[in-house]
Amino acid sequence: TLIAAVAAQAAINVPVKQAGWDHAVAERVVMMASKGIQQAEIQLHPKNMGPIEVHLSIDKDQAKVAFVAHHAMTREALEAAMPKLRDMMQDSGLNLAQSQVSQHSFGDQQQAGFGAQQHGGQGNGQGGTESADAAVVEHVISDSGTLGAVDYYA
Repeated sequence: TLIAAVAAQAAINVPVKQAGWDHAVAERVVMMASKGIQQAEIQLHPKNMGPIEVHLSIDKDQAKVAFVAHHAMTREALEAAMPKLRDMMQDSGLNLAQSQVSQHSFGDQQQAGFGAQQHGGQGNGQGGTESADAAVVEHVISDSGTLGAVDYYA
């Protein structure tokens, strides 16, 4: 079933890397899932740390989440927030099957990485034939929550 993409805007007032930031991010993503929102832009505090883009795809009880953040500290904080996100998604009945943190906008590169898998259906983040105009480096976090691989698309 194809669902029309719904976009939203939100804000997180907890400063990046401060206690509770991971919970605030996870809470926003779980809210997106519950409302059927597939794409959001989240403003951060302080403002120079964001915004971040969030792309969410759900197939049955399997969720794929991709984050785009231009600031290195924000990307680190997002990667550190993945265990909390996984736990909160499980509490809401969803399995976080795949999560990605990237510094390049998916709007600029629709066929790279997560965007191509989302449209292709059964992608698992391992290799692929899709290509993009510019190189994209994505950190793919495995089901165990550890850094699983770095995929390069050129």
